[in-house]
Amino acid sequence: MKTPKTRLGFSILAGYLAANVLLFVVDPYSSPWHYGSQNPAPIEVTTPNDSDLSLNQIIRVLDSIDLAYGARAPTKTEKLWRSSLQVIGAACLPSSFALIMKSFMGYMGPTNSQQRAFTVSVKQRYNHLARLAIKKGMSKEGFLFQEEPSLSKISGEPFASLR
Repeated sequence: MKTPKTRLGFSILAGYLAANVLLFVVDPYSSPWHYGSQNPAPIEVTTPNDSDLSLNQIIRVLDSIDLAYGARAPTKTEKLWRSSLQVIGAACLPSSFALIMKSFMGYMGPTNSQQRAFTVSVKQRYNHLARLAIKKGMSKEGFLFQEEPSLSKISGEPFASLR
């Protein structure tokens, strides 16, 4: 017969393993704006419901892409979120290590044509949404992306020139 301490130990171990599996499946470290594999599919630049998006929804997407490509500093809330992910990552080291290795394998080597096409499609999506936001009255200042395959933002035309 198992002792209560043994059952508690197995329960804690099972919970820890479940948390690691959940973290690996959810992968909160990944970004939808960066490829995570050697063969990503480009995202849709335009979608039929783009015109139905509110200005605030569009601005949130633009901010998300700008953050992912290093075009803006994270807000206090985003810094807090990143810090909490670091704590979770340290607590769930096995899954964090597996996710780091998975990400490394996705980025390993020079970019291939599919990875470049994915990155360019993200930048085209950003530019499309920025133009749409400006038409909807966005007053925020910024720049379009130059549509090239680097993983950072090279500023293109300023938003002000589109008004």
